[in-house]
Amino acid sequence: DSYLNMLVSLIDFRSYFTVTHTITTCTISLELARLLSLSSEQTKKIYYGAMMHDLGKIGIPIEILEYPGQLTQEQMIIMRSHVLKTRELLEEKIDQEILEIACRHHEKLNGSGYPHSLWENQLTQEQRIVAISDIVVHYVESAVIKLLLVKKRLVKF
Repeated sequence: DSYLNMLVSLIDFRSYFTVTHTITTCTISLELARLLSLSSEQTKKIYYGAMMHDLGKIGIPIEILEYPGQLTQEQMIIMRSHVLKTRELLEEKIDQEILEIACRHHEKLNGSGYPHSLWENQLTQEQRIVAISDIVVHYVESAVIKLLLVKKRLVKF
């Protein structure tokens, strides 16, 4: 586990915006697993999948990871490719269930996610937990960033 933590930290620390993202996604995922009384085997797979869900961001240019505004369509295509890069990095190297947990974290229950537009019934409970946790973390991070921008504007005022 310490090697995995080190690897994840190296990737996360490339960008100010991703430093705590993986750890928070993992923490929320594990808490949901606990609340749902999942087995230790399911919880372990959730842990590993959540820890590795953004490994593909190692291949995303830092300018896109740290872009302060809304990404252009071209930039968004590049950013979304991190899921495919995660699969490329991990395929045939880790347990298939853990791989799918990591690589399906942007799928949504209504089929509007990416990269495969999967629906709720096509996702395992473990995959749904990490996907939902990732969304929760995204919304919290977005709210914090907005508060910081407001504070910055008030200080200038």
